[in-house]
Amino acid sequence: MQGRDPRFGQQPAPYNPGPAPQAPYAVYAPPPTAPAQGGWQAQMAARAGGLNLPGGLGKAGQISGLPAPVAFGLGLVAVAVALVFDVVFLHIHIPGVGSYAWYLTTALSFAGAGWAAIKWTRASRTVAMTALGFAAAVYGVADLGLGLVLENLPMAGAIMLGAQGVGIGIFTGFGGVFKALRERGDASE
Repeated sequence: MQGRDPRFGQQPAPYNPGPAPQAPYAVYAPPPTAPAQGGWQAQMAARAGGLNLPGGLGKAGQISGLPAPVAFGLGLVAVAVALVFDVVFLHIHIPGVGSYAWYLTTALSFAGAGWAAIKWTRASRTVAMTALGFAAAVYGVADLGLGLVLENLPMAGAIMLGAQGVGIGIFTGFGGVFKALRERGDASE
């Protein structure tokens, strides 16, 4: 035991700091991609990163990143659009068209909201249909008020107008939901 103190035994090992500390969270960096070939739509689709954006850009079959409650907002937008056209068609009469323009604008606004609720949000079929059912009920109540105030309909006529609005909103809104699910390949959801 030459040169060593018998009280301490072996000499200590040199200092080893161990592995480098890890960051508390990972930083995401998208992988590098080649420049997009083609027109502006192909370039936008490449920049979208696979999101289902308005206009059909993005990868088919993928759910977009908007939160599911946005489906309720889309339903309320359909109500607003349909009511604006209701007021317009109360003041502008198109000969030969009659109430068909009202039916068409209501149907298109709700069908569009149903389609967008599936294509642009993470809403499931049930959430999208609930949102459109709620919006159709709101639209029916608004049509009831519209019939009583702007058209001076009797209560029975205003109730029928509201019921027609609810029926059109539910039927075409659910149709838009199912069309978007078929396009996404998720009709069994």
